[in-house]
Amino acid sequence: MSESLKISELSFANPEVTSYLDFSKVPSQDEYLVIPANTIVSINMTITPGGHNDPARGWTEGWATRNPVTNSCYLKVKFKILDGDFKGRQILSLIGLHSDKGTEYAARGQSFMKTILDSKNGISSKDNSDNASKLRVLESLGDLNNINFVAKVSVGQDQHGNPKNEIKYAVTMDNPSYVKLDQPLTKDVLIDGKTPF
Repeated sequence: MSESLKISELSFANPEVTSYLDFSKVPSQDEYLVIPANTIVSINMTITPGGHNDPARGWTEGWATRNPVTNSCYLKVKFKILDGDFKGRQILSLIGLHSDKGTEYAARGQSFMKTILDSKNGISSKDNSDNASKLRVLESLGDLNNINFVAKVSVGQDQHGNPKNEIKYAVTMDNPSYVKLDQPLTKDVLIDGKTPF
């Protein structure tokens, strides 16, 4: 610690904690509850490059990740909540690209990516105009990196059976809970128990 920085000048997340090395009064992880299911959030999505390329499928620049055991391919993504009560929270996930077991894994991933683009661009999922179609065409998987869209938070389970948050659904303008990305989300919109999904 710098000699010019006194203990009294330090700030801690918990007022009962007086040292960065004393964890006796730090809250346990299980006290950080999951975000309620069906919460609507605006999020930023970034991709962690996995270094896998398959030019025949248009996967270049190393954005895809391949599991060497199962041969499944996917995008490793991080969702960061941009506003509302849960601003700053991060959720890690995978978006499926290929599975040797069948086409369903990739089909779900493709549908998710299409809806992400619709949400990002503020277009209806029913819009089949030339302009909407152009907005759904990527030059690279990297076009999905560092983009913002509106999503619905789900609650699943981790490998130990504990609840964890997931992002599996993008929200488009077809849904009454959709909010333009340049507008702040309010509590009335965030907790959408009355919204039909």
